[in-house]
Amino acid sequence: MPALDLPEAQDRPRLAWCCGYTPEEIIEAAGLTPYRLALLPHRPRSAAAWLPPDFCSYARSLAEAALSEEGYHRAGVIIVNSCQAMLHLYNFWRRARPGDFVYLLHVPRQGGEEAVTYYAEGLRRLWQAITAHFRVRASEADLIETIGVYARVRSLVERLRRLRRRRPAPLTGAQAAEIMALAARSAKRDFALWLADQLPFWEEAAGKGRAVAGSPLPGLGDAPASPEEEIRCVVTGSAAPPEFMAALEGQGVTVVADDLCTCGRYLEPGGMPEPGAAFDPFLFLAWHYLNRSPCPRMVEGDRRWRRLVELVEEYRAGGVIYFGLKFCDYHHYAFPLVRSRLQAAGMPCLRLEGEYCSNDTGQMGTRVQAFVEALGSRRG
Repeated sequence: MPALDLPEAQDRPRLAWCCGYTPEEIIEAAGLTPYRLALLPHRPRSAAAWLPPDFCSYARSLAEAALSEEGYHRAGVIIVNSCQAMLHLYNFWRRARPGDFVYLLHVPRQGGEEAVTYYAEGLRRLWQAITAHFRVRASEADLIETIGVYARVRSLVERLRRLRRRRPAPLTGAQAAEIMALAARSAKRDFALWLADQLPFWEEAAGKGRAVAGSPLPGLGDAPASPEEEIRCVVTGSAAPPEFMAALEGQGVTVVADDLCTCGRYLEPGGMPEPGAAFDPFLFLAWHYLNRSPCPRMVEGDRRWRRLVELVEEYRAGGVIYFGLKFCDYHHYAFPLVRSRLQAAGMPCLRLEGEYCSNDTGQMGTRVQAFVEALGSRRG
């Protein structure tokens, strides 16, 4: 499927981010375009001289982007202290590109009132650093307005997720991943207009029992597989290569939901309190991002796996596919907990392992095919 794209705002610098705990609202309110660098993977070449071979391929692909000349990162990057690999990436980026704006954002590993207060102060410092470095005149009123824009985007994305609950599924997992990739590299004001324009066509397709097709996904396509033929699965784990969903679906899997940070957990719905005299946008953003579905780095990571079981039931999936990046300690440590929870709920699970910057997903095909056959037999 061709990559979706929106017209770029030429007058807005593009500021990269790498982790879902980065509040894009701050970037956009300051007049910059936020984009997720990880959705533009690079094969490891130049960075091999800087990083060891047993280094996280997700972080290594970001290092490759720092050394590339494609211009995606000219404004700089915000890196979260999410793991040791990201801390190495921060130090690498400062040495490799000393002229870039490179900011290390410290995110607490738990929620609670004290953590929210701590993170809010960190976000206030981030706001000050961005506005000072790029010499922009932006106020907290601009930030509050941008928070409202993001609340609107999240409500539109929730309509998109509701479509994936249909049987048969009108949108493939690969299509949903590409739409969320577009959101992650776009200004949300532009993306909200695009998504609001497209959703009626997709909802019409779902109402007629047709698949969403075309580029960039304008409307009706062929009838999808019948509910009896679908092998519905939920995908979880660490950040997967952009082609991962399509590779799974090429083996007969229907990816109806996921909780990956690059897709299903991105732009999760959140509250939008009425701004008043006492409304602090930094406290609100800190609360929102610390209360999103957690990744394994967080103390409350078990909450994510409980939510995974709920997803399987909500989307009426027959199994779970767990993808783990090589050398990603957090997700390797988390898998036994995930497996035990799924086994207790009677849900089959397939664990796959690979690298983010590799296009070679064919080697997983045999295992996926066997899993599909097992799910088909189980359902029968």
